[in-house]
Amino acid sequence: MKSFLTLTALAALCNSAYCFREGTYQIGSARLEYTKVLTEVPGQEDLVFKTVTGHPGQIWDFTLTDEEDYFLVTNTLGAYIDCPALDSLCTAGEDPTSYRLEIVADNTYELVANGTGYFLRLADDNKLKLAGYGPGPEQEFILTEASEA
Repeated sequence: MKSFLTLTALAALCNSAYCFREGTYQIGSARLEYTKVLTEVPGQEDLVFKTVTGHPGQIWDFTLTDEEDYFLVTNTLGAYIDCPALDSLCTAGEDPTSYRLEIVADNTYELVANGTGYFLRLADDNKLKLAGYGPGPEQEFILTEASEA
């Protein structure tokens, strides 16, 4: 019985963001079709959710920082998710910001910016912005390992 309870507790812990692994992921929105992922479009400043093509601007590397539970997020082109202020649209930029992942469901997370506590959120026109807390699928992101996509 004790073994069962221990395994149950470990399983519950691994369903949290604590078991999220560093690696490369595609970032989808829980609000959009599963075929759309966060994309850096060459020549376009704002990040946008576009149909999956396998373009390097659609693959995001999550790397743990020295601060517990925070990840730096860069795409394979070397750009960070850069959201300069509350309610601003996010761009592919050079300013590193780390994010804490808060689990919502399997592979579904809210991303919280370090230092501000603001959330990444789906904006109009399938773009990404930094916003205050507002529960719902606009604030939930599905992370799929790039090797599985």
